[in-house]
Order: sequence, then C-alpha cells, then structure tokens
Amino acid sequence: MISLLLLVLIAVVGLSALSDTATNEIIAANMQQKSIGFQAAESSIRSIEDWQTLATNLPATPINDPPPVSFERNDAFDQPKVDVTARAEFQYCGERMPIGASLSASEGVGVVKFMDQIFEIRGEATINNTRVRSEHRVRVSKQHFETNRTGNCP
Repeated sequence: MISLLLLVLIAVVGLSALSDTATNEIIAANMQQKSIGFQAAESSIRSIEDWQTLATNLPATPINDPPPVSFERNDAFDQPKVDVTARAEFQYCGERMPIGASLSASEGVGVVKFMDQIFEIRGEATINNTRVRSEHRVRVSKQHFETNRTGNCP
C-alpha cells in the first residue's frame, strides 16, 4: 500500500516537472522570436542609414514635405523555420543649423550655407504566424548645403 502511494506521488512529481519544462520551452522560444524581431528591425534601419542611400533616394528637386521612401528587406532576415518580414523607410524632416554654428553678418547672397538635414528612419519587423512585431525609430542628421526644403515628420 505504501509503495503504491509512493509510486503515485513520484508520478505526480514527474508530470509536474514535464509541465514546467514545456512551459519553459515556450518561454524560451518566445524570447528567441522577440530577439529576432528586434534584431531585424535594427538591422533594417542600419541598412539604409548611410548618407549615400539617403541622398540618392531623396527627390533631386527640392520639393517640400516629400513622402516617405520605403525599402523591403524581407529576404535579408529569413532564417530556417522563421519567416521574418522586415522593411525600413526614411522620412525627410527638414533642416536646422548645425550645433555650434552661429549667424554672422558676412553671410550674404552667393554664400553657400551648410545645414543639418534631418531624417527619421523607421525599421519594422514581424515574424509571420506569431504575434511578434518590432518597430524602431531613429533620427539622423547629415550636413549638406542649404536647400530651404521643408520636412514632413510627426
């Protein structure tokens, strides 16, 4: 009789341990997917953050309030058994005087002024068939000659 009770007790403890193990596996898989989503969003931002990409994809004619420019990055982040959808876009935000610059009376007609052009870059990643979605934003500034173009950032 006592051995039967011990057998039942050991079986209950074993089933409880199996349940805890399964829960921990689910938690670990969710953390891994969140990490992949985070890294894909950050990588999509870094992939278009260079000045060459920003300058060549901004409309050449200085139009005010230009629309966002999008880039699909789906093929760059797929892994075996994980279908990642990633995209990045940048938005021109406008111009401002560089930090540490000052106005002077010698600035007249024909003088080229350099301004900081400000861009907002948004990276977004989702993992299909999960609830993982990661969105990251960063603002960067690049020195460029003044264009008097207005931006369209929120």
